[in-house]
Amino acid sequence: MVVTLKVWIVDIGENLSMAEVTFEQLKKILLQVTYRTYVEALIKNTPGKGIVGSEWEVELRQEGLVIYNEQYGDIIKYLEEGTAPHIIRAKTSKALAFGWPNAPFPANGKGGEHVFKKVKHPGIEARRFVQKVMEDRTLKKEWSTLFSKELEKLIAKQV
Repeated sequence: MVVTLKVWIVDIGENLSMAEVTFEQLKKILLQVTYRTYVEALIKNTPGKGIVGSEWEVELRQEGLVIYNEQYGDIIKYLEEGTAPHIIRAKTSKALAFGWPNAPFPANGKGGEHVFKKVKHPGIEARRFVQKVMEDRTLKKEWSTLFSKELEKLIAKQV
C-alpha cells in the first residue's frame, strides 16, 4: 500500500531568503515531521496486533512524500478496501493447518493444529483507516505547525 502526501509549503517567512537551506536539510525536516505525525498515526490506527502497523516507512520521491508499507502492503490493502467472502485453499501443500484457540471442535492435526483442505473466509469489511488518517484535518494542521517550527529552528541557526 502506497500513499502519496502532497505537501504545499506556504508563508514560511521572510527569513528564508536570508538563510541557505539545502535540499538535504529540507528533506530531513519533511521526513521527520511526516514520521512524527502521519506515520505514527498510521502505526496507531493499523488494525491487528501491531506487526503490520510497525512497518510503515516514508520517502521523498519525485511525486511527493510517499508513505508505504512494503512488507505488509497486500494485507493493508485488504484491511483498507475489504474483501468479499472467498474460499482459501492450500497452495503449496495438501492442506491448511493452523492453531485455532477456542475452536468449536477438537484439533485433528499434529501439535494441536486444525487441518482443512479449504476454508470459507467470510470476507473483511473495509476499515478505511489509511483514508481516515490521510484526511484528518487536525493531523494536517499538526504537520504544518511542526514543519514550520522545525524550519524556523533551522533558519534561526543560520541567521
